[in-house]
Amino acid sequence: MNKRLLRKRFILIDETINKICSLTYLGNSMGFIIGFFIIFLADIFAILLLFSKKGLMYSIDLTVKISIFTLVMSSSFSFITLLYFRHKDKKREYDKVKIEIYNEVLRMFYINNEIINEHFVSYIEKETERQTIIKHPIYKLWHDIQHDYRSLLVDSLLNNYMNEIFDSYDEYFNFYETSENELYIEITKILNEKHIGILIPCNCGSILYDCVDKNNDKLVDNLLHNNIEIKKKMEINNLIINNVKTNANYNKMIETYNRIKNLHRKVISFLQAKIFDYYY
Repeated sequence: MNKRLLRKRFILIDETINKICSLTYLGNSMGFIIGFFIIFLADIFAILLLFSKKGLMYSIDLTVKISIFTLVMSSSFSFITLLYFRHKDKKREYDKVKIEIYNEVLRMFYINNEIINEHFVSYIEKETERQTIIKHPIYKLWHDIQHDYRSLLVDSLLNNYMNEIFDSYDEYFNFYETSENELYIEITKILNEKHIGILIPCNCGSILYDCVDKNNDKLVDNLLHNNIEIKKKMEINNLIINNVKTNANYNKMIETYNRIKNLHRKVISFLQAKIFDYYY
């Protein structure tokens, strides 16, 4: 009876260990290591308990000890094997979901990268997919990822890149608005001095910066939409461009915008490498 009871107790201990190990499964290598370590310690304890020269187990027949030992070891080995393959399956499943996320993010970055290289943007969209005639970057996909389980799957480096991009956008828009306000005043002065009684739009930044960036001699035409004699038009055009290029906040804006472009290229390269590694 005592032998039978002892055997039941060992089985119960082994089952308890298995349950504990199941709880330690984390879907990554750490879960497997923790589970293996717990089983290893339990097996060492069982060996010491069975073959100790003192205590309750000393009087038990050697054959019974060997049977119990075999039971514990075989159960432990089976569970380690199960845990290993479960870990591999889960990892494969997670990798598949992660690559699907990366493919979606990469498509978003292809579109946004094209937009920011076409013209200076005056705003971005994070929470909706609303697009306008003058296109602007949309990051709604990333906003959605950050608010569900997918945020646990993406690489920390990608998170760092995205945080840096949004921080850079904050800087960029600050310089954009400040320089736009300053240049509006300067351009108005130039027009008054040249006796051009035309008001330019307050939100002239996108027209102004794109024309200056592309050395466009149609700046005055795009800005004023008015017939001015060619000689005066060229003079005003050069004065405006000179004011823009010497504006400190404009130059900081350009520097920040180039950083944003560079970060977009880095994210695209990072995602392409991850997707390539998965498939090849």
